[in-house]
Order: sequence, then structure tokens, then C-alpha cells
Amino acid sequence: MGGLAANTTNRIGVMVQTITSVWSLPATHRKTYLLKSGLSLTLPVILGALVGAGLAATLDDKTMELWIGVLMLVLLATLLVHPDRWKSPSDRANKLPVWLRFLLFFLVGLYGGFIQMGIGLVLLAALVLVEKWSLRDGNVIKLWLAIAVVVPAFFLLLFTGTMQWVPGLTLALGSALGAWVSARYMVRAPYWQSTVRVVLVIALLLGAAKSFYTLWNA
Repeated sequence: MGGLAANTTNRIGVMVQTITSVWSLPATHRKTYLLKSGLSLTLPVILGALVGAGLAATLDDKTMELWIGVLMLVLLATLLVHPDRWKSPSDRANKLPVWLRFLLFFLVGLYGGFIQMGIGLVLLAALVLVEKWSLRDGNVIKLWLAIAVVVPAFFLLLFTGTMQWVPGLTLALGSALGAWVSARYMVRAPYWQSTVRVVLVIALLLGAAKSFYTLWNA
């Protein structure tokens, strides 16, 4: 499966996974507060996702593989920036200006619409490192914003004819199960956060290596 087909097919599993995650979160006052906090960021994320998905539909396989590999290395770097901040509590005392928040999350949505892979980490980096939410709180807001990225991009790319439904639905089944377990038992548990960070580092390294290996042998 080429880079473009993989990028579009991946949207099937990600959409199911993201919707399952939000639905599976335990109902608490904190969850309601955090999801409402994410509403103000929804519009720029959706607009960015539509622009990004439109760009993705125009690229060939080699170009897409190159972008995936490069952006995964950039994502890896975000995990190594300000490591103490990833362990800090939420601090909403100094908020960004409205226009700057709009631009930031438009660019986040642009990335998600374009590549999708690693969008959860991009959202977390923006929410934790810039918006100053804790990793636990940022995880909840991330789930809502991920829906704002996934749904419009999915329907735009649906008409490219590159989605492969059998592997896509198989991925969706596993993604939904993992999302349910994570949302119910892991997202709000602090002892899982360091483990998740290590898994993300390994996944990004392997993903970038796979993309560059494919390009090398093309």
C-alpha cells in the first residue's frame, strides 16, 4: 500500500477510534469542563483539517512518504522539548491572545488533515507546551479536537477513491477496542503517562524509519 492510500485508509480507523474514545470517557464534572474548554478551538481545527486534507489529495506516494517521515521526526522532537512541562499541573493563568490561539490550532488542524498520523501528539504538544494544560487534562481536550480533525478530513478524502475498506475496517476494530480501554482506564491515570511517552517515542522512530526505508527502495 502506497503512502497516499495508507494515509487515506488510516482515516477509517482513526475516526472510529476517536469517536469511541470520547464516548467511553467516564462522565465527570472535570470531563464536561475540559470538553467545553475545547469548543473554542474547534473552528480553527476544522478549517485547518479541510485545507490539509485538500493538500493531501493532490500528492503522489513518494512525496507523501517523504512528508510522513520528516513530520514524524519533528513530532519526536516535541516529546524531548521541556520534559518537565509534560509532568506539570494545568496552569491557565497566562493565555495566548485569541488570534494566536486561532492560528496555532489552524496549523494543528492543517497537519491533521494532511497527514493524520501522530495528530494526537501534535494536539498534546500544543495543549501542554503552549496552552499549559496538564498531560491528563490535555488528553481529554485532545480527544474532542481529534474528532474536529478526523471527521471533515475523512469525508473530503472519501471521494479520492484511495481508501481500502477491508484493512481500514480491520484497523478500525482494533482501534476502537484500544480506545475504549484507554479512555476507561488509562487517560486519567497518572502512572500511565510516562509509559505512553516511551511508546510514542518508539512508534515515531519506527514510523519515520519505515517511511525513509520505503523511499530508499522506491
